[in-house]
Amino acid sequence: MAKVYSTLACNLDRQILAAALLLFEVEKVDAIEWSFDTLFKQKVIPDWFTDLIATYSNENLLVGHGVYYSLFSGKWLPAQQKWMGDRKAGLVNLL
Repeated sequence: MAKVYSTLACNLDRQILAAALLLFEVEKVDAIEWSFDTLFKQKVIPDWFTDLIATYSNENLLVGHGVYYSLFSGKWLPAQQKWMGDRKAGLVNLL
């Protein structure tokens, strides 16, 4: 049987992160789920958040996916191309 990991959605949402802080502090978060394109309105992504994503990614405990710019939409729009281009360097640094 596959191992079950306790996982939190982690999308730079202050309310979710504030509620989850104690779980991180007592090391009860085995993995995190990150919808990377939910950050499209963020002008600056804090270093601590980048470090958090990188830490879980380096341990293969990060589940990342798109919401707004999903490949499963069957369309590739100019806005998607721009968004991907804007984040290409930053995403490479995260992984």
